[in-house]
Amino acid sequence: MNTFKIAAAILALGGILFAASTPYAIPRYSARYEQDCNLCHQNPAGGGARATYAQQYIVPQEMAIVRLNEEETEALPPPFGEAVVLGTDLRTMFFSSRDDPSNPQDFFQMQGNLYVTFQMSDRLTAHLSKGLSSTYEIFGLGYFLPANGYVKAGRFTPDFGWRISDHTAFIREKTGFVPPSHTDVGVEAGIYPGRFALTASVQNGNPGSTQESFADNDLQVVGRAAYRGNVGGLAFALGGSALRNRTFLGERTVAGPLGYLSWKGLTWMAEADFAQVDSAGAGTAKSWYTSNELSYQVRRGLDLITTFDYWDPDRSADTGTRSRIGLGVESMPYPFVMVNAALNLYRNREGDLGMAVRDPEYDEVVLQVHVFY
Repeated sequence: MNTFKIAAAILALGGILFAASTPYAIPRYSARYEQDCNLCHQNPAGGGARATYAQQYIVPQEMAIVRLNEEETEALPPPFGEAVVLGTDLRTMFFSSRDDPSNPQDFFQMQGNLYVTFQMSDRLTAHLSKGLSSTYEIFGLGYFLPANGYVKAGRFTPDFGWRISDHTAFIREKTGFVPPSHTDVGVEAGIYPGRFALTASVQNGNPGSTQESFADNDLQVVGRAAYRGNVGGLAFALGGSALRNRTFLGERTVAGPLGYLSWKGLTWMAEADFAQVDSAGAGTAKSWYTSNELSYQVRRGLDLITTFDYWDPDRSADTGTRSRIGLGVESMPYPFVMVNAALNLYRNREGDLGMAVRDPEYDEVVLQVHVFY
Protein backbone atom coordinates (compact mmCIF):
# COMPACT_ATOMS: atom_id res chain seq x y z
CA MET A 1 0.00 0.00 0.00
CA ASN A 2 1.20 3.53 -0.76
CA THR A 3 2.97 5.23 2.17
CA PHE A 4 0.61 8.21 2.07
CA LYS A 5 -2.40 5.89 2.27
CA ILE A 6 -0.97 4.06 5.29
CA ALA A 7 -0.21 7.31 7.13
CA ALA A 8 -3.59 8.78 6.24
CA ALA A 9 -5.45 5.65 7.38
CA ILE A 10 -3.65 5.55 10.75
CA LEU A 11 -4.23 9.22 11.47
CA ALA A 12 -7.82 9.14 10.25
CA LEU A 13 -8.48 6.21 12.61
CA GLY A 14 -7.06 8.31 15.41
CA GLY A 15 -9.39 11.11 14.42
CA ILE A 16 -12.34 8.75 14.61
CA LEU A 17 -11.41 7.40 18.04
CA PHE A 18 -10.49 10.60 19.86
CA ALA A 19 -12.22 13.98 19.69
CA ALA A 20 -12.70 17.27 21.58
CA SER A 21 -13.41 20.95 21.44
CA THR A 22 -10.53 23.41 21.21
CA PRO A 23 -9.73 27.10 21.35
CA TYR A 24 -8.88 29.20 18.34
CA ALA A 25 -5.07 29.43 18.14
CA ILE A 26 -3.52 26.84 20.50
CA PRO A 27 -5.81 23.77 20.55
CA ARG A 28 -3.39 21.65 22.58
CA TYR A 29 -3.93 23.89 25.63
CA SER A 30 -7.52 22.68 25.82
CA ALA A 31 -6.23 19.12 26.10
CA ARG A 32 -3.48 19.88 28.63
CA TYR A 33 -5.78 21.84 30.92
CA GLU A 34 -8.67 19.40 30.32
CA GLN A 35 -11.02 22.35 30.05
CA ASP A 36 -13.50 23.72 27.55
CA CYS A 37 -12.68 26.81 25.53
CA ASN A 38 -14.49 29.21 27.83
CA LEU A 39 -11.74 28.82 30.44
CA CYS A 40 -9.57 31.16 28.33
CA HIS A 41 -11.95 32.76 25.82
CA GLN A 42 -14.95 35.06 26.05
CA ASN A 43 -16.57 33.06 23.24
CA PRO A 44 -17.58 29.65 24.67
CA ALA A 45 -16.96 28.06 21.25
CA GLY A 46 -13.37 29.34 21.34
CA GLY A 47 -11.56 32.04 19.47
CA GLY A 48 -11.29 35.78 19.66
CA ALA A 49 -11.18 37.75 22.91
CA ARG A 50 -9.58 36.10 25.89
CA ALA A 51 -11.22 35.96 29.28
CA THR A 52 -9.88 38.25 32.01
CA TYR A 53 -8.79 35.12 33.90
CA ALA A 54 -6.53 34.16 30.98
CA GLN A 55 -5.16 37.70 30.58
CA GLN A 56 -4.47 38.24 34.27
CA TYR A 57 -3.39 34.76 35.40
CA ILE A 58 -3.11 31.82 32.97
CA VAL A 59 -0.87 33.46 30.36
CA PRO A 60 1.48 35.44 32.64
CA GLN A 61 1.74 32.69 35.28
CA GLU A 62 1.23 29.34 33.49
CA MET A 63 2.23 29.51 29.82
CA ALA A 64 5.38 31.60 29.33
CA ILE A 65 9.01 30.71 30.07
CA VAL A 66 9.38 33.98 32.00
CA ARG A 67 6.77 34.36 34.72
CA LEU A 68 5.68 37.80 35.80
CA ASN A 69 6.08 38.58 39.47
CA GLU A 70 3.19 39.79 41.59
CA GLU A 71 3.98 43.46 40.99
CA GLU A 72 4.22 42.99 37.21
CA THR A 73 1.00 40.99 37.13
CA GLU A 74 -0.88 43.67 39.04
CA ALA A 75 0.38 46.24 36.50
CA LEU A 76 -1.23 44.40 33.57
CA PRO A 77 -4.00 46.39 31.86
CA PRO A 78 -7.25 45.77 33.74
CA PRO A 79 -10.67 45.82 32.07
CA PHE A 80 -11.41 49.21 30.50
CA GLY A 81 -13.62 50.60 33.24
CA GLU A 82 -15.96 48.09 34.85
CA ALA A 83 -17.89 47.05 31.77
CA VAL A 84 -15.43 46.90 28.84
CA VAL A 85 -12.63 44.38 28.18
CA LEU A 86 -10.15 44.94 25.34
CA GLY A 87 -7.95 42.39 23.57
CA THR A 88 -5.88 41.89 20.45
CA ASP A 89 -4.16 39.35 18.19
CA LEU A 90 -1.24 40.41 15.95
CA ARG A 91 0.47 37.79 13.77
CA THR A 92 3.34 38.63 11.43
CA MET A 93 4.74 35.81 9.29
CA PHE A 94 7.62 35.22 6.91
CA PHE A 95 7.42 32.59 4.15
CA SER A 96 10.28 31.28 2.06
CA SER A 97 10.04 28.65 -0.68
CA ARG A 98 12.27 28.30 -3.72
CA ASP A 99 9.89 25.74 -5.28
CA ASP A 100 6.67 27.79 -5.16
CA PRO A 101 6.79 30.32 -8.05
CA SER A 102 3.59 32.04 -6.92
CA ASN A 103 4.99 32.93 -3.49
CA PRO A 104 8.81 32.51 -3.29
CA GLN A 105 9.28 34.58 -0.13
CA ASP A 106 7.62 37.48 1.62
CA PHE A 107 6.41 38.92 4.90
CA PHE A 108 2.68 38.57 5.52
CA GLN A 109 0.50 40.26 8.13
CA MET A 110 -1.74 37.29 8.79
CA GLN A 111 -3.78 38.81 11.59
CA GLY A 112 -4.49 42.16 13.20
CA ASN A 113 -7.61 41.83 15.34
CA LEU A 114 -9.05 44.16 17.95
CA TYR A 115 -11.52 42.67 20.43
CA VAL A 116 -14.03 44.64 22.45
CA THR A 117 -16.30 42.99 25.01
CA PHE A 118 -19.15 44.85 26.73
CA GLN A 119 -20.22 43.31 30.04
CA MET A 120 -23.82 44.30 30.67
CA SER A 121 -24.33 41.82 33.53
CA ASP A 122 -22.91 38.57 34.87
CA ARG A 123 -24.91 36.69 32.22
CA LEU A 124 -25.07 39.06 29.25
CA THR A 125 -22.23 40.36 27.04
CA ALA A 126 -21.77 41.86 23.58
CA HIS A 127 -18.67 41.12 21.46
CA LEU A 128 -16.92 42.76 18.52
CA SER A 129 -13.91 41.34 16.68
CA LYS A 130 -12.53 43.36 13.76
CA GLY A 131 -9.56 42.25 11.70
CA LEU A 132 -7.57 43.49 8.71
CA SER A 133 -9.94 42.15 6.06
CA SER A 134 -13.59 42.93 5.48
CA THR A 135 -14.69 40.19 7.83
CA TYR A 136 -15.65 40.61 11.47
CA GLU A 137 -17.55 38.93 14.28
CA ILE A 138 -20.24 40.76 16.22
CA PHE A 139 -22.69 38.97 18.50
CA GLY A 140 -24.59 39.05 21.76
CA LEU A 141 -24.00 36.26 24.27
CA GLY A 142 -26.29 35.30 27.13
CA TYR A 143 -25.80 32.51 29.68
CA PHE A 144 -29.49 31.81 30.21
CA LEU A 145 -29.69 28.03 29.59
CA PRO A 146 -29.29 25.23 32.15
CA ALA A 147 -25.98 23.36 32.56
CA ASN A 148 -23.99 26.59 32.10
CA GLY A 149 -25.63 26.91 28.71
CA TYR A 150 -25.62 29.95 26.46
CA VAL A 151 -27.40 31.52 23.51
CA LYS A 152 -25.46 33.54 20.92
CA ALA A 153 -26.91 35.72 18.14
CA GLY A 154 -25.13 37.75 15.47
CA ARG A 155 -22.34 37.20 12.96
CA PHE A 156 -19.79 34.57 14.02
CA THR A 157 -17.80 31.51 12.97
CA PRO A 158 -19.93 28.39 13.56
CA ASP A 159 -18.72 25.83 16.09
CA PHE A 160 -17.38 23.25 13.64
CA GLY A 161 -14.07 21.43 13.92
CA TRP A 162 -10.98 22.97 15.43
CA ARG A 163 -10.87 26.74 15.41
CA ILE A 164 -7.14 26.86 14.83
CA SER A 165 -5.33 29.95 13.57
CA ASP A 166 -3.61 28.15 10.68
CA HIS A 167 -6.14 28.67 7.90
CA THR A 168 -3.98 26.61 5.52
CA ALA A 169 -4.60 23.47 7.60
CA PHE A 170 -6.70 21.21 5.40
CA ILE A 171 -9.51 20.92 7.98
CA ARG A 172 -10.04 24.70 7.72
CA GLU A 173 -9.06 25.41 4.13
CA LYS A 174 -11.00 22.57 2.49
CA THR A 175 -14.04 23.13 4.73
CA GLY A 176 -14.19 26.79 3.72
CA PHE A 177 -13.47 28.38 7.12
CA VAL A 178 -10.93 30.79 5.66
CA PRO A 179 -11.16 34.58 6.15
CA PRO A 180 -12.99 36.58 5.02
CA SER A 181 -15.70 33.97 4.28
CA HIS A 182 -15.61 32.05 7.58
CA THR A 183 -18.31 34.06 9.39
CA ASP A 184 -22.07 33.94 8.91
CA VAL A 185 -25.21 35.39 10.53
CA GLY A 186 -27.45 33.31 12.77
CA VAL A 187 -27.99 31.93 16.27
CA GLU A 188 -26.12 29.32 18.31
CA ALA A 189 -26.86 27.53 21.57
CA GLY A 190 -24.70 25.35 23.78
CA ILE A 191 -24.89 23.44 27.06
CA TYR A 192 -22.24 21.72 29.23
CA PRO A 193 -23.84 18.93 31.27
CA GLY A 194 -21.10 17.24 33.27
CA ARG A 195 -18.23 16.23 31.00
CA PHE A 196 -20.25 16.81 27.83
CA ALA A 197 -20.22 19.85 25.53
CA LEU A 198 -23.12 20.19 23.07
CA THR A 199 -23.63 23.04 20.59
CA ALA A 200 -25.93 23.71 17.64
CA SER A 201 -26.32 26.69 15.33
CA VAL A 202 -28.53 27.83 12.47
CA GLN A 203 -27.14 30.38 9.99
CA ASN A 204 -27.87 31.81 6.57
CA GLY A 205 -25.36 29.54 4.86
CA ASN A 206 -23.99 32.51 2.92
CA PRO A 207 -20.47 32.89 4.46
CA GLY A 208 -18.87 36.31 4.47
CA SER A 209 -22.17 38.15 4.03
CA THR A 210 -24.54 39.88 6.43
CA GLN A 211 -27.69 38.37 4.91
CA GLU A 212 -29.00 35.47 2.87
CA SER A 213 -28.49 35.27 -0.88
CA PHE A 214 -31.52 36.48 -2.87
CA ALA A 215 -31.54 33.19 -4.82
CA ASP A 216 -31.46 30.97 -1.72
CA ASN A 217 -34.06 30.59 1.01
CA ASP A 218 -32.57 27.63 2.89
CA LEU A 219 -30.42 27.75 6.03
CA GLN A 220 -27.16 26.15 7.19
CA VAL A 221 -27.26 23.85 10.23
CA VAL A 222 -24.16 23.01 12.31
CA GLY A 223 -23.95 20.67 15.30
CA ARG A 224 -21.23 19.48 17.62
CA ALA A 225 -20.95 17.07 20.57
CA ALA A 226 -17.96 16.12 22.71
CA TYR A 227 -17.15 14.17 25.85
CA ARG A 228 -14.04 14.85 27.90
CA GLY A 229 -12.43 12.40 30.35
CA ASN A 230 -9.29 11.13 32.08
CA VAL A 231 -8.21 7.55 32.68
CA GLY A 232 -5.10 6.92 34.77
CA GLY A 233 -3.62 10.32 33.92
CA LEU A 234 -4.39 10.00 30.20
CA ALA A 235 -6.65 12.87 29.15
CA PHE A 236 -8.96 12.23 26.21
CA ALA A 237 -12.12 13.44 24.57
CA LEU A 238 -14.58 11.90 22.15
CA GLY A 239 -16.98 13.70 19.81
CA GLY A 240 -17.60 15.13 16.37
CA SER A 241 -19.29 17.82 14.33
CA ALA A 242 -21.52 18.04 11.27
CA LEU A 243 -22.60 20.74 8.81
CA ARG A 244 -25.34 20.83 6.17
CA ASN A 245 -26.01 23.69 3.78
CA ARG A 246 -28.40 23.69 0.83
CA THR A 247 -28.32 26.46 -1.78
CA PHE A 248 -29.76 26.93 -5.26
CA LEU A 249 -26.53 25.36 -6.58
CA GLY A 250 -26.96 22.14 -4.60
CA GLU A 251 -26.44 20.59 -1.18
CA ARG A 252 -23.21 20.31 0.84
CA THR A 253 -22.73 18.02 3.85
CA VAL A 254 -19.56 17.80 5.96
CA ALA A 255 -19.17 15.61 9.04
CA GLY A 256 -16.41 13.96 11.00
CA PRO A 257 -14.63 13.36 14.31
CA LEU A 258 -12.04 15.52 16.06
CA GLY A 259 -9.98 14.82 19.11
CA TYR A 260 -6.97 14.55 21.36
CA LEU A 261 -4.98 12.34 23.67
CA SER A 262 -2.75 14.02 26.25
CA TRP A 263 -0.35 12.40 28.69
CA LYS A 264 2.16 14.44 30.65
CA GLY A 265 3.94 16.64 28.07
CA LEU A 266 2.83 14.66 25.00
CA THR A 267 -0.35 15.72 23.18
CA TRP A 268 -1.88 14.34 19.99
CA MET A 269 -4.80 16.11 18.33
CA ALA A 270 -6.66 14.92 15.23
CA GLU A 271 -9.64 15.77 13.05
CA ALA A 272 -11.01 14.04 9.96
CA ASP A 273 -13.87 15.43 7.84
CA PHE A 274 -15.85 13.72 5.10
CA ALA A 275 -17.57 16.00 2.59
CA GLN A 276 -20.25 15.38 -0.02
CA VAL A 277 -21.46 17.98 -2.51
CA ASP A 278 -24.54 17.28 -4.61
CA SER A 279 -24.52 19.90 -7.36
CA ALA A 280 -27.34 20.59 -9.76
CA GLY A 281 -26.25 19.21 -13.13
CA ALA A 282 -22.75 18.21 -11.94
CA GLY A 283 -23.53 15.08 -9.93
CA THR A 284 -22.08 14.09 -6.57
CA ALA A 285 -18.53 14.79 -5.39
CA LYS A 286 -17.12 13.06 -2.31
CA SER A 287 -13.88 14.01 -0.56
CA TRP A 288 -12.17 13.71 2.80
CA TYR A 289 -9.36 15.47 4.61
CA THR A 290 -7.57 15.26 7.93
CA SER A 291 -5.23 17.41 10.02
CA ASN A 292 -3.16 16.14 12.93
CA GLU A 293 -0.71 17.59 15.43
CA LEU A 294 1.67 15.76 17.74
CA SER A 295 3.42 18.04 20.25
CA TYR A 296 5.82 17.58 23.13
CA GLN A 297 6.23 20.17 25.85
CA VAL A 298 9.96 20.31 26.55
CA ARG A 299 9.35 22.79 29.34
CA ARG A 300 6.85 25.51 30.18
CA GLY A 301 6.63 27.81 27.16
CA LEU A 302 8.52 25.53 24.71
CA ASP A 303 6.98 22.89 22.42
CA LEU A 304 8.26 20.65 19.65
CA ILE A 305 5.56 20.05 17.02
CA THR A 306 4.97 17.79 14.05
CA THR A 307 1.86 17.96 11.83
CA PHE A 308 0.28 15.88 9.10
CA ASP A 309 -2.47 16.96 6.67
CA TYR A 310 -4.02 14.78 3.97
CA TRP A 311 -6.66 15.45 1.32
CA ASP A 312 -8.37 13.07 -1.08
CA PRO A 313 -10.49 15.22 -3.45
CA ASP A 314 -12.42 12.23 -4.83
CA ARG A 315 -13.13 9.24 -2.59
CA SER A 316 -14.72 7.29 -5.43
CA ALA A 317 -11.68 7.22 -7.72
CA ASP A 318 -7.89 7.06 -7.60
CA THR A 319 -7.45 10.59 -8.94
CA GLY A 320 -4.59 11.86 -6.83
CA THR A 321 -4.14 13.18 -3.30
CA ARG A 322 -2.27 15.96 -1.53
CA SER A 323 -0.44 15.88 1.79
CA ARG A 324 1.48 18.26 4.02
CA ILE A 325 4.04 17.24 6.63
CA GLY A 326 5.26 19.87 9.09
CA LEU A 327 8.07 20.04 11.65
CA GLY A 328 8.43 22.97 13.99
CA VAL A 329 9.17 24.54 17.34
CA GLU A 330 6.97 27.00 19.24
CA SER A 331 7.87 29.13 22.23
CA MET A 332 6.34 31.76 24.48
CA PRO A 333 9.52 33.33 25.89
CA TYR A 334 7.61 36.16 27.57
CA PRO A 335 3.91 36.51 28.43
CA PHE A 336 1.76 37.50 25.43
CA VAL A 337 4.64 36.99 22.93
CA MET A 338 4.83 33.76 20.95
CA VAL A 339 7.30 32.81 18.23
CA ASN A 340 7.47 29.69 16.09
CA ALA A 341 9.36 28.25 13.15
CA ALA A 342 8.17 25.43 10.91
CA LEU A 343 9.14 23.51 7.79
CA ASN A 344 6.18 22.33 5.68
CA LEU A 345 6.54 19.77 2.89
CA TYR A 346 3.70 19.76 0.34
CA ARG A 347 3.44 16.62 -1.80
CA ASN A 348 1.04 15.21 -4.41
CA ARG A 349 0.36 11.63 -5.44
CA GLU A 350 -0.83 11.03 -8.97
CA GLY A 351 -3.59 8.48 -9.46
CA ASP A 352 -4.60 6.20 -12.33
CA LEU A 353 -6.92 8.82 -13.79
CA GLY A 354 -4.35 11.63 -13.66
CA MET A 355 -3.60 14.31 -11.12
CA ALA A 356 -6.78 15.84 -9.76
CA VAL A 357 -4.78 18.08 -7.44
CA ARG A 358 -3.13 20.86 -9.45
CA ASP A 359 -1.34 22.68 -6.66
CA PRO A 360 2.47 22.60 -6.93
CA GLU A 361 4.80 20.55 -4.74
CA TYR A 362 7.17 22.61 -2.62
CA ASP A 363 9.01 22.90 0.69
CA GLU A 364 8.18 25.96 2.77
CA VAL A 365 9.84 27.63 5.75
CA VAL A 366 7.47 29.66 7.94
CA LEU A 367 8.50 32.01 10.76
CA GLN A 368 5.86 33.71 12.91
CA VAL A 369 5.71 36.31 15.66
CA HIS A 370 2.42 36.46 17.58
CA VAL A 371 1.65 39.28 20.01
CA PHE A 372 -1.69 39.00 21.83
CA TYR A 373 -3.68 40.04 24.88
